[in-house]
Amino acid sequence: MRRILALLALCPLLAAPQCGHGGGGADVVVRFDPIELSAPAGTLVTLDVVLQTQGSAAVQAWELDLAAALPVAAPIGALPHPEFDDDGKLFSTLKVDLATARLSDVVDVRHGPARTGIFRIATIQVLTGTPGEVELQFVDGGLAGPDGSDLSVNLFPATLTVTP
Repeated sequence: MRRILALLALCPLLAAPQCGHGGGGADVVVRFDPIELSAPAGTLVTLDVVLQTQGSAAVQAWELDLAAALPVAAPIGALPHPEFDDDGKLFSTLKVDLATARLSDVVDVRHGPARTGIFRIATIQVLTGTPGEVELQFVDGGLAGPDGSDLSVNLFPATLTVTP
């Protein structure tokens, strides 16, 4: 979260009139789409990360860390989603740790107006391993409004069933 707040300190440089207006402290729900999926071992699957703002909350920046469980699956990458991203790239360099099946420092900042409603923020890539069932979950995360305020977040996992 400290990283998001530091990024939002640059907000006036990123988007002149949009920063510092609107926002609010309402909850944001973060979930995967789909929330349940099945895939054969040894394949690359993708899931979108979906945000739904509540009340007057608006999202300007986000940071998420994700994890699964070896040997069933491991998150190995993330791509920005055009419903939130407005520069075609994530803000930070991802850290992939295959030993712990963790993907961290997935960060993006919107340079234009903050987003409200229901929208996708990223596409997560997961490599399947041995057959079994695993939860892909958010192990850490934070969202910030256009004024730099922390937004309270409810994070929901997805279930991945790996078949032979």
